[in-house]
Amino acid sequence: MVPRSRRRFRWPSIQGTSGRDLLAAFTFGVEAGCRTALALGSAHYDVGWHVTGTAGTVAASAACARLLRLDERATHNALSIAATEAAGQRVQFGAMTKSLHTGNAAANGVLAALLAGNGYTASREGFEGTRGLLNVASTGPYPEELSDALGERWETFRVGIKPYSCGVVTHPAIDAVRALARSTGAPAGEVEWIELGVHPLVMELTNKREPRTGLEGKFSIAFAGAISWIEGTARHKQFTDEKVNRPDVKELRDRILVVEDRSLGQTEAKATVTFNSGETSTEHVRHATGTPENPISDEELREKFADLVEPELGEGAARRVVSLVDGLPESDSLQPLLDVLAPAAEVSRKR
Repeated sequence: MVPRSRRRFRWPSIQGTSGRDLLAAFTFGVEAGCRTALALGSAHYDVGWHVTGTAGTVAASAACARLLRLDERATHNALSIAATEAAGQRVQFGAMTKSLHTGNAAANGVLAALLAGNGYTASREGFEGTRGLLNVASTGPYPEELSDALGERWETFRVGIKPYSCGVVTHPAIDAVRALARSTGAPAGEVEWIELGVHPLVMELTNKREPRTGLEGKFSIAFAGAISWIEGTARHKQFTDEKVNRPDVKELRDRILVVEDRSLGQTEAKATVTFNSGETSTEHVRHATGTPENPISDEELREKFADLVEPELGEGAARRVVSLVDGLPESDSLQPLLDVLAPAAEVSRKR
């Protein structure tokens, strides 16, 4: 039998790709992902899909299609391939697999664009067809959101940035607890109890009263509040198995009362602390840090970035990445940035 001829896979080159090209691709991807999420509607999330894994795959494929300069047909194929790759269920919240959704979305988005760039084809109805993504993964899709006022209304400007490494619905309460801890200056031992008034979603998604691992702690509003009071924040380094099980943290956690308050919006929370002396203090957060109404500061964003990447890159390389990203609008090459990131990628590959 004569083997069927195979076309050699063509790997793209970044030669001639500028910092502006990367920023444009990033924006294209964010916009595509946001519009896909809106088109899927709330029914998609309510039934148990994790939007990061589904719409995130589309976002990654759109960004890569733009970066690879795919033509219209190839871009359509890339997005349709991504639509059939999209996956991730909310049942994984609190397990390592929840984070896999993010990496898998990125990897599948890259794969979709590479395949499309090499001539791989997909259905023209990957999104809006009767058996396409929107109708299969949602009982109440809004396909018009994919293109409504496209180029005039930018969903990208409505995106928030998470300052804390846990469920986003907990962030208003964390803000409120941190504000009370700063304003009172009281140690945890002087706290008799803390009452947190929260949106109903907080109770549904993050009410693990006795988390046993750092991952479970990300979905425990009581733990997040306790560690925020004691350590002043709730970033990556706070969500460890050791800290979730530390006696002083557990003691304060058990003195946090979480109360559902339907008058509060999703970005709101109220926290009232009562001290052993009988004195009380209240903080009302109307818009959590990182929301469009209360953007995260550049300083906080850099602190979060350092917390996440310094263990992998080292302090010097992390600062270099920040400098290179700040300079992307004027950069005519991505090579300096890739040169800094390559060693960490190689170490990760060998693990």
